[in-house]
Amino acid sequence: MRKGGHGEKKKKRRGRPKTALSDQQINQYVPTAELFFVDAACFTGGITGWGMVAYNQSGVVQSSAWKREAIEIDPVSVETLGVRWWLQYTAELNL
Repeated sequence: MRKGGHGEKKKKRRGRPKTALSDQQINQYVPTAELFFVDAACFTGGITGWGMVAYNQSGVVQSSAWKREAIEIDPVSVETLGVRWWLQYTAELNL
């Protein structure tokens, strides 16, 4: 007799309900990040840079990135643009 047939009680599932995933979702790894560090720097010659490191709850690096642009702006604006870049980057990766 098959499990779950007529006359048998079905076992209750625990945890989250299962949902159908597309092939793209199954093959796409999305790291989970709990802690982010973002920094920005102004270099001589009109170069500005940003860097970001994302860690999971165990302290393992899940993602890191850096960006450099040929713009010369004040340090406060550089930090502000760094946070904006970080938000855009993490949104793209679904972190």
